[in-house]
Amino acid sequence: MKQPLAYLDFDLTIEMGAGREYPVRLDSPAGEERGAFRLPFDSLQLENALLKLQNALLASGGRRRRVLSSEQQAVQDFGSALFDALIVREILKRLKA
Repeated sequence: MKQPLAYLDFDLTIEMGAGREYPVRLDSPAGEERGAFRLPFDSLQLENALLKLQNALLASGGRRRRVLSSEQQAVQDFGSALFDALIVREILKRLKA
């Protein structure tokens, strides 16, 4: 029988930064780690991504499909880019410990 996954809580704090870069602090049962979050979008890219997100939310309407629509893909791409920028190598390594 397969063992259920055990989940542990952790705190991830994004601190005040300058420009597009922000210090990040992880507090977890595995320990503390620090890194830097760099916003993966410039102003124009962020504005375009937010418009796509808004359109995706308006178009969602509760439909479920196996294949992602272009709107759903835009949401997934935006979230993936933020995740990859936020969970930098040092923090990911600590979370996997």
